[in-house]
Amino acid sequence: MTSIERFNRCMHFQAIDHVPDMEFSFWDETIRLWEKKGIPEGLDTHQKRELYFGLERRFKVPTDLNLFPTQTVREAGIKDGWRYYYDEDMVLCRVPDDGSTTMPEHIEYSLKSRQDWERLFKPRLDPDTPGRIPDDLSAQVDKCLEQDFIPYLYAGSLFGRIRNYVGFAEICYMIYDDPELVDEMIGYMTNLSCAILERALPKIKGKVSHAWFWEDICFKAGPMISPTYFREHVVPGYRQIVSILKANGIDVVFVDCDGWIEPLVDCWLDAGINVMFPLERNGGSDPHIFRKKYGRNILLSGGIDKTKIAKGGDVIVRELEYIAPLVEEGGYIPHCDHLIPADVSLENFRFYLGKKREIFGIPYREERIREYPGQF
Repeated sequence: MTSIERFNRCMHFQAIDHVPDMEFSFWDETIRLWEKKGIPEGLDTHQKRELYFGLERRFKVPTDLNLFPTQTVREAGIKDGWRYYYDEDMVLCRVPDDGSTTMPEHIEYSLKSRQDWERLFKPRLDPDTPGRIPDDLSAQVDKCLEQDFIPYLYAGSLFGRIRNYVGFAEICYMIYDDPELVDEMIGYMTNLSCAILERALPKIKGKVSHAWFWEDICFKAGPMISPTYFREHVVPGYRQIVSILKANGIDVVFVDCDGWIEPLVDCWLDAGINVMFPLERNGGSDPHIFRKKYGRNILLSGGIDKTKIAKGGDVIVRELEYIAPLVEEGGYIPHCDHLIPADVSLENFRFYLGKKREIFGIPYREERIREYPGQF
């Protein structure tokens, strides 16, 4: 069974030889620490890391639904132990200058007014800008399938990306101070996704089976906006996009959102988004909760507590045994509930990966580097 066959059958509750052997990804700092423990240097992409650890590999279809031309990271200086830079969303950020991996602290946002939206952002979110869809899109997908990758299509972000442009507190105020602008931005992001997908999907129809939204707008206490607002102002855009996906044969649609997502799950399901990911356990998003409530109307991916992996040994075994009934039922891909963090030792990760494969009947794969011409 190929990786894509296994993935598709798992996501449709059909019989499979074993559950897909996948992981979300790794913090760069984690890889740097593991290099000191013996893994080879140069594993600088997730595809290389998947290959080395013997995981099933994914391929992001190279359409561009972000600011375009791409806003490159621009350094802004070092001061008092902090590195300052403007990120790809034109946000002034800072991180520790010691190389440690952490979420960046946002210092200043570039989108403060309608004038900023019109001048700085709308031109870079124009779906008609040449280059958003590569000319060899179909050939790239064919190549990834030949190499047993699982291709997926990014479907966009309707609120999380805007939050990145405007700022967390600032977008909440803007909803009240300038609701028309917020609605316009949500609509613009929706139109961007629809336009790109309508052009790209006919080129790869039948070759790509799932799509992926990114939002990340929930925290441990719940979402940053009310479910009522979300349903009224954001869900209609999702429905437009999902209708295009389904018309082109894509019926497995992920949403990437950390934290306590339960208040928004009904909204996503109603919009046709049926896979919740990565099911952050410390945020309360236990996959058992959603399967009990929604049954086979929901698909799940993630949900293995990263803090349990860090503890090692029997704690890992008990965690895997806890989620085993979901694996047995299907419609669920077990993996860490976020990027593998730096407090997970290489020894514990190897133990976790080995036990996951043993408990779920996944064939053992040796760690190795194998290069394919032009693969990475």
